Amino acid sequence: MAILAAMALLSPMGNGNASRCDRYENDLLSLSNTALREKYKHRYAEIPFTNGDQVEITSAICDDSHSSMWGGNMVVKFPDQTTFVYMGHVCGNGYLGMYSSQFMAACDKSSQAPTAHDFKQFLLAKLKPGLTSH
Repeated sequence: MAILAAMALLSPMGNGNASRCDRYENDLLSLSNTALREKYKHRYAEIPFTNGDQVEITSAICDDSHSSMWGGNMVVKFPDQTTFVYMGHVCGNGYLGMYSSQFMAACDKSSQAPTAHDFKQFLLAKLKPGLTSH
């Protein structure tokens, strides 16, 4: 057990991998949400937003920086089919959920209805240095 802990502490932390991000982006744009859930399991997340009578899904695939030197990836697809790729420190596979919680709390404080568009702007502001839009 001590050997595994030492290996985890001494192994390099991932700062993103462009080929993984390309694959994740292609999958987000081409596979159904069901197929993405099956393929990526705990690395896949969906955040629903209500827009009138419709539910819009913002989805993402994340790789934890701490578990692999190839980690540090988050690719997000918004309901308008735009994608954002982030390579850098991704603290856990539920990284999108953490930002979603922060965003929802800010909306509650301001009595603003949360929208996918506003969440996109929130992510841009929070992750600006490592984020690219496609």
